[in-house]
Amino acid sequence: MTNRFASLTPETLAEAMASARCPTLVDVRDVARYEAGHIPGSVHVPVYDLGSRRASLPASVAQRLVVIGDHRKRAHAAATFLALIGFGDVSVLEGGIAAWSGPIETGPAPPRSEGQGPGPVLRVVP
Repeated sequence: MTNRFASLTPETLAEAMASARCPTLVDVRDVARYEAGHIPGSVHVPVYDLGSRRASLPASVAQRLVVIGDHRKRAHAAATFLALIGFGDVSVLEGGIAAWSGPIETGPAPPRSEGQGPGPVLRVVP
């Protein structure tokens, strides 16, 4: 079976994160696993919420995305969905979060305030 998406080694991901064109890291694990430890700066969108939380993703489909998960199947399912909604540069972290040896943060994702974050903010105008 061939992979549709490029797999980035943890070393390659660390290099990409240090580059001028830093990818958006999309952590698709469940809330408890994300809060137990995640790569700093990653956007938390559980795989089962990708459709309803599109606004949490970058507004530009040209932005490079790296999907981070625990399980290969879940990460590849998320990458497939992201490609289907238009993102053209999607990769998966090889070995998932367990392979990452760089810095780790714990706790919930920071709250997103209006006008900040990678995607558009939707609001109801009276």
